[in-house]
Amino acid sequence: EAHMDAAAIDQSLDVTLNRDLSDRLVFALGIRLERGLFSQPVVRSQNIIRIWPPTENPRTPEEKEVKNLLSRSAPEDLRTALDTGRIPVIFPQGTRAGADQVMLPARASVIAVFDEIDVDYIFPVALQGTQNILPRGGRPQRGSYSVTYCDPIDYHALQDEHSDKHSKRYREAMMDAIMIPIAAVHPENQRGPYATKV
Repeated sequence: EAHMDAAAIDQSLDVTLNRDLSDRLVFALGIRLERGLFSQPVVRSQNIIRIWPPTENPRTPEEKEVKNLLSRSAPEDLRTALDTGRIPVIFPQGTRAGADQVMLPARASVIAVFDEIDVDYIFPVALQGTQNILPRGGRPQRGSYSVTYCDPIDYHALQDEHSDKHSKRYREAMMDAIMIPIAAVHPENQRGPYATKV
């Protein structure tokens, strides 16, 4: 996720007069964003579920303990969010595209979380330009961004297309089905691993 992706989604719903929908969002965000000088205020302005950054390994025993704790609590928090009418937002790429804005492969392990919390529908969202406004290690900059809401995916119907729901191939196929509509919004040279699948 980019440092301002959560705020971008929230603001896009405000602009389209969907404040009631915006109020129901809860973002699964890596705890590192809580420490950034410029990302911290953005994170504090949102309803969040704290997760360990999926792209990082713990560096100390204390961090390992925090990762284990968050690995147990995050799915429970996501399930609670769904049960109470909230809308969880998950960033399956786990980190941001670089300055070239080329998409990164999504983490298929996210599918295990979706299965565990028994998701009904997935609404893919394509974000472009947010990484330039609040760059990693840099100051906020003026710029424009876009938020595109793709057609909803019936998650259970998608599951029914696969017989072995415990295989790596199942997780990868499910994640591709979610990411391909997002890739289709991007220019061809930014689709990364999804370029040949769109």
